[in-house]
Amino acid sequence: MSYSTYPFVDDVYAYYNQTVTFLGKILDILPGSNVLKTYIKSSYQNDPLRTFIEFLLFVFAAYYVLRKPKTSPDNNYVELTEKEINELVDDWKPEPLVSPLDDMEKLELNSLTVLESTHLSTKLTDGRPIINFSSFNFLGLAENKYINDAAVKTLRESGLGACGPPNFYGSQDKHIRLEKDIASFIGVEAAIVYAQSFQTISSVIPAFSKRGDILVVDEACNFAIQKGIQISRSTIRYFKHNDMKDLERILQELQNDFQRHNRPLTRRFIITEGISENFGDMVDLAKVVALKKKYKYRLILDESWSFGTCGRTGKGLTEHFSVPPNDVEMIIGSLNTSLAGGGGFCAGSTLMVEHQRLSGMAFIFSAALPPVLATAAYEAIAILNRDGGSMLNDLRSKCALFHAALTRNEFFDTTSDLESPVIFLHLTKKSIPYAKQVAILQDLVDFCKDQGFLISRAKRVEKMERLKLQPSLRICISTGHTNQQIESLSSLLKENTDSMLKKHIESKA
Repeated sequence: MSYSTYPFVDDVYAYYNQTVTFLGKILDILPGSNVLKTYIKSSYQNDPLRTFIEFLLFVFAAYYVLRKPKTSPDNNYVELTEKEINELVDDWKPEPLVSPLDDMEKLELNSLTVLESTHLSTKLTDGRPIINFSSFNFLGLAENKYINDAAVKTLRESGLGACGPPNFYGSQDKHIRLEKDIASFIGVEAAIVYAQSFQTISSVIPAFSKRGDILVVDEACNFAIQKGIQISRSTIRYFKHNDMKDLERILQELQNDFQRHNRPLTRRFIITEGISENFGDMVDLAKVVALKKKYKYRLILDESWSFGTCGRTGKGLTEHFSVPPNDVEMIIGSLNTSLAGGGGFCAGSTLMVEHQRLSGMAFIFSAALPPVLATAAYEAIAILNRDGGSMLNDLRSKCALFHAALTRNEFFDTTSDLESPVIFLHLTKKSIPYAKQVAILQDLVDFCKDQGFLISRAKRVEKMERLKLQPSLRICISTGHTNQQIESLSSLLKENTDSMLKKHIESKA
């Protein structure tokens, strides 16, 4: 083969032939050399240039492997004098671990209140008595002596638990009993208990819904749901808050889109709350169930605020609307509100529950719920079973009492349902700037605390929330409150809101 087009090849080939001959003699003494020599000769005869290039690549690879890396400490080490070291140390300024607090974060931090106990009638750390209207102890069971005694007994028997994941060594007999009692109380096949209420629904959603699946979600859903749908990476469609017409419109649009483009069948879910954590109003569960059956969706219902507060005996919205529990594929609830325990649960079919034991990330990778909290929760369920609904009737009457007093207060309106124990109060003057509303409401909180009533503003992770909601006060009604205490708080708000408004308006002027 002629390589006359390459001027330098003739000189190189003479040297190259000698090198090949020399290497051939060396290869003769190596095991397996015959195979290698046959390959080299064949390659050299057919295309000597390729053999030459392969040789260069071999040399480069050997150099690359055997060379001393530039990143070696010996190459990077620089001798510094003691003076230079001191100068570098003096000039170094560490980066802050967290960003500086803004004005709103400082307000939140300064407004924290520390109590001596979780009782509804308790004291501040300075000894002043106070009535707690910020507690989620809606049925007063956190102060129940029978539950407290059972919890102490469990603490002495089991300590704080195994501190391990449920699937490994964290589950104890208390957890198994709690799951059975929850399922029996609601009227479904099975239930699974999570260690934290917040992480329950944020783990349940991605356990079932993946990329490409469809989630139709209430636009005002709580922060835990927002995190769950974000983790799932599913296709999200939002419907207007508790608007059944808008929900049906979206379901119809999705159905038309599937039919028009002949899309493959995917998993599809409707996600909503029983009682809204942001507004306190109640979803029309009967209509949601009718729509999910019509368009063939599964329903994930977050009853964190309605379980233990709604229905004749506290079973939640399924009891309140007389909807069969099995019509709701996944019922999510909290154990740290009415049941005086801790953690959360998901109830439904056995297949759905068992799937979570291997796919629910918060169940797999979190330590199990402390058995003392599990005991408190199942003892609270036993009390609800024996009570027959009298506590729930008492709670509803006290909620109605506060709502009745609210109608006489021209400074506030509310979005909360009449039977919701969580009542949100918004200023009727919507034209007041957002920051000014926050300041007015915080002044009311501080004033009420000075008068012996602990209330709170509704606090949210505003930088991460999907919607920016109007600031509001959050009042939590409990069976442990007396009618006189509820009327006194209502009167206090009515009599002093006007002065707070005038003070801030004058300060602005």
